[in-house]
Amino acid sequence: MPIEVRLPTVLRSHAGGRSTVQVDGSTIREVLEELATSYPGLKGQVIAENGALHRFVNVYVNDDDVRYLDNLDTKVSPGDVVSILPAVAGGCGVGTREKSLTKCNMGNGSLSLAGEYLLHQRSHSERI
Repeated sequence: MPIEVRLPTVLRSHAGGRSTVQVDGSTIREVLEELATSYPGLKGQVIAENGALHRFVNVYVNDDDVRYLDNLDTKVSPGDVVSILPAVAGGCGVGTREKSLTKCNMGNGSLSLAGEYLLHQRSHSERI
């Protein structure tokens, strides 16, 4: 059963530049293993050597953080969307939410990872 996996910008180069990919699996563990098999450059990027999620990576099934569900044993079904989001901290201290998404940068003109993810989610939702 194919599951849509949304990749953050920082991982897309390992998947041929794709922002979303389709992989099979019935649990998050199976989905991430298939992801690493299909895109070897992603191996070790999401799952640590001890077999757990990296501390600095958040994985969501639809809008639910798997750490608050059954972690890697969280079940997925056709139509579910798995999103991988690198953990980030801090902010840029600008006023409105819109400004924070478009103006908050990392000092080099690029958006923060959270800003990129939210803009990607918004643009994907607008296409539906």
